[in-house]
Amino acid sequence: MEHKKFTWKHYTLIAVGIVFVIYCCIAVYFSKKFTYGTKINGVDVSNKTVDEVTDIFKKKADGYSLTVKERKGREEVLKSSVLKVSFDGEDQIRKIKDGQSSFLWIKGVFGGEKYKDIDMFAYDKAAFQKAFGKLDCFKKKNIIKIQNAKPVYKDGSYQIQKEEIGTVLKKEK
Repeated sequence: MEHKKFTWKHYTLIAVGIVFVIYCCIAVYFSKKFTYGTKINGVDVSNKTVDEVTDIFKKKADGYSLTVKERKGREEVLKSSVLKVSFDGEDQIRKIKDGQSSFLWIKGVFGGEKYKDIDMFAYDKAAFQKAFGKLDCFKKKNIIKIQNAKPVYKDGSYQIQKEEIGTVLKKEK
């Protein structure tokens, strides 16, 4: 019996076949997961399923807080429970995943896809208005009126008393 020797063409064909099989296996892996380099609103969601990404954004909604910085270095925080922040972007996340071709996973290695400004959160406007109106900075006892600088007679001479920038706010803005 005569054995044929493998030529470089045979080895090349075998190598291409192996690479093709590996590529297809990776594509099957990404059929249920986001491809490399995928970012949604700045959050890296590579190698995650739609359910995992949904959980990430639900936790972000639950942990959300709005910090109001006031004059005089004061801060007040409005938590998501008070603002009634909710996550309602599961459909959008699913559309993004459905729009990705698992066979194009290789483009994620060279930069990936970035989705910015995806509107996924909602809040109760009435709850926000109510919480905003109850901030300490709107209470009369905490409001300091604006005063211009003025000359003051003290210890036999006039001195300039510094202005007071105050803490008066306009709710409408």
